[in-house]
Amino acid sequence: MLFNQTHRATTAVALILVDLCAYYTALGSSYGLRKGLDMFLLSHVHTRFSLAHFLSMPLPPLIIICIFIYRGLYEKRMAFWDETLELLKVLLFSVLIIMTVIAMGKLTDEVSRLLIIIMSLVSAVVFPLYRMLGKSLLHKLGIWNERVLVIGAGVTGRDFARGISREKHMGYTVVGFLDDDPRKQSRHIEIDAARLPVLGRLSKCPELIAPLRLHTLAVAIPSLDVDAQAVLVNNLQAHMRRLLFVPEIRGVALANTNLYHLFDEELFILRINNNLKSAVNRFYKAVFDYALTLATLPLLLAALTVTAVMIRWDSPGPAIFVQKRLGRNGRKFNCYKFRTMHQDNERILEEALKDEKIRREWEIYKKIKGNDPRITKVGRFLRRSSLDELPQLLNVLKGDMSLVGPRPYIPHEIDAMQNLDAIILETKPGITGLWQVSGRNSLTFERRLRLDMWYVRNWSLWVDIVMILKTVKAVLKGDGAY
Repeated sequence: MLFNQTHRATTAVALILVDLCAYYTALGSSYGLRKGLDMFLLSHVHTRFSLAHFLSMPLPPLIIICIFIYRGLYEKRMAFWDETLELLKVLLFSVLIIMTVIAMGKLTDEVSRLLIIIMSLVSAVVFPLYRMLGKSLLHKLGIWNERVLVIGAGVTGRDFARGISREKHMGYTVVGFLDDDPRKQSRHIEIDAARLPVLGRLSKCPELIAPLRLHTLAVAIPSLDVDAQAVLVNNLQAHMRRLLFVPEIRGVALANTNLYHLFDEELFILRINNNLKSAVNRFYKAVFDYALTLATLPLLLAALTVTAVMIRWDSPGPAIFVQKRLGRNGRKFNCYKFRTMHQDNERILEEALKDEKIRREWEIYKKIKGNDPRITKVGRFLRRSSLDELPQLLNVLKGDMSLVGPRPYIPHEIDAMQNLDAIILETKPGITGLWQVSGRNSLTFERRLRLDMWYVRNWSLWVDIVMILKTVKAVLKGDGAY
């Protein structure tokens, strides 16, 4: 359809302009850094060319844009962190191509290789940032919006609509549902703050495509049998260039999967990888932990010292609180934290649990929300800022913990772990993790277990990097901390 083709072309051109802005920003910043190195560190080596010389070279941005087009980065709609990982891979490949062209074309006298290296590092920050800001602007202008009709108004369809609407970076706008269930006809379904209509039966889909200016259809009816789903998808593909298919396979780790085909049998195979079972991956994770901990520890020594003094000044008792926690394979270890509670906190807890409301809250969250009487004044600040967990860096250096991982569970909690302990305890617990950036203490105990299980089954080094960056944001906002 003409409006779909026009929309795709407009979106692609807009994103190319965003990427060109990112390229020239990265180039300008890198040139400034290069000149700074000339002045302070490399006084015997000077770039002979002005910034205008490098700005006038069309080949590097052309190579980057062409590789972006080849990798589908002007059509794919991904969550921010997934897109960032893809951008980093493509940028690295682009730099290798540019360096090869410079070498083969004998252009080393015209192009500073050091400038290219600096620009590759700067681009790793600038391109994702510009993509995020650019897509936000394009979304407000209506250019990055892609209208989606969800086929299926059941639990899976509603969950899909809710999740896809929250991922603003993907740019999808759900316009409604179709469903054959007569009880759902002419109803509106609450999706966060929006009320989305059920527009009719599935057979009505073809006639709605043009009036609703649809770009994409999403099939989310796992209750249909396999043959019925195949017929539905094949029929819809005749009307739309792109379909989103949402199978009901929750609880299965799919982040680290490879897709294979058996063409004659019309089957596909998902090879599901458990990355943390690999000794090589565990080695990479350990190297990452030690390197980042050793790099940041000198910067944190002042904070550790000041915090210890504040704790001793605020209430009697040691600054460091030591508690037995469950490590990898269930091995117990001494977990270090700054003390945030009064020395007689167990007696205070017993008194508090006499209140039925507090007791029910404790049974669900294993925490006391609001004004926990066990926590000291300084302790309340430490918990809000997550500074109480800084001594766990010593656990990382000792090899008991990781920077990112499941929550370090207390031994007596193992009975409440719903037989998930065998999975969760496959790896070292972490100072931070998925539970930390998804609500922290506002999560129920069961929800924390599910998030920890997801992390173990879907681990990658990129997930750890994303979790650390998300933790910084969560700590600064104070989300779910008390």
